[in-house]
Amino acid sequence: MIRNFAARGRWEWHVIRVGERVVALGMGVLCGRTLMLPKITFDEAFADCMPGSLLTAEVIKHAFSSPELDEINHLSEAGWHGLWRMSQDKYVDVYLIRRSIVSLLFQLPRIAMRSAYQDFVRPRIPAVVREAYRKFKRRGGRKPRRAADSRSAHSDSALTDADQ
Repeated sequence: MIRNFAARGRWEWHVIRVGERVVALGMGVLCGRTLMLPKITFDEAFADCMPGSLLTAEVIKHAFSSPELDEINHLSEAGWHGLWRMSQDKYVDVYLIRRSIVSLLFQLPRIAMRSAYQDFVRPRIPAVVREAYRKFKRRGGRKPRRAADSRSAHSDSALTDADQ
């Protein structure tokens, strides 16, 4: 897939090197007039220098000077992306389908059903039902409670016991 995107001029590699050593590396996908930045990585030995932020700054400078680009999309909700004060979309669906009739026949019904759900069913679900679902839904990889959170929950229950 990367070779196909690169052959069409839609794939970019962004690199910061110190000598021969790669310190930060990112990839970019050009989609129309948008540059999408799905992944940035860096050498932990240089973490104090914030090489990922330096790389992002250079990519943004280049994008602003490029008349072919209208938008940069980080495709992430990572906390450090907030430093760049970029607006976020509620969600974005991207479908990559091979150009063959067989794969198209298998993928289109699923995409159509998901689109119908997002457009017609989801907006009509009452907020109370959505909130109840979120409370009871089990999320994988959930972080354990922080000590401060568990203390405040414990102190809240102690206050209610004392009030009674």
